[in-house]
Amino acid sequence: TAKSVTYEVPLKREGNTRFPPEKFLVTARVNKELRAFENVSARLKGAVREKLVIRISAGEGSLDFTPVAPDYPPQLTSIVGTGSGSVLFVPVGGGPTINAAQAAEVVSMLEPKIVVPMHYATPAFTGRLEPVEKFLKAMGAGKVQPVESLKVSESELPEETEVVLLTYEH
Repeated sequence: TAKSVTYEVPLKREGNTRFPPEKFLVTARVNKELRAFENVSARLKGAVREKLVIRISAGEGSLDFTPVAPDYPPQLTSIVGTGSGSVLFVPVGGGPTINAAQAAEVVSMLEPKIVVPMHYATPAFTGRLEPVEKFLKAMGAGKVQPVESLKVSESELPEETEVVLLTYEH
């Protein structure tokens, strides 16, 4: 008999604007003996347009776990993501999210046309976050002049990935 079983995870329809079930398929593979997750994956079923700014045409994500004793949570062993899109808003400051190097790796995997860094240290925020310059350096972007707003049309997207730095409120 199989040591694991895969379940389709039902997604809530009502009020679910982030992961609508008609657009996403989420599965979970569970080790039957240890009663622990081995893998959780999300796959995009079709193109998604988020607030008419971000359009994701394809994508898939997967989390792999090493099952341990049933009394303990499984250990995350890998995160894999693939996809394509036009605009990527990505946290870059570390702390509770990904850091500059990890963000640059995500950008490299997804190859968006425009990258907007967010969640980084500013003079107005004194928390434990890295400055955006670390991300710019990791991206090889050099000095990027902040802009107050970003207007995107599909016909004017750059051919190569471009970093756009938005100004922030003080």
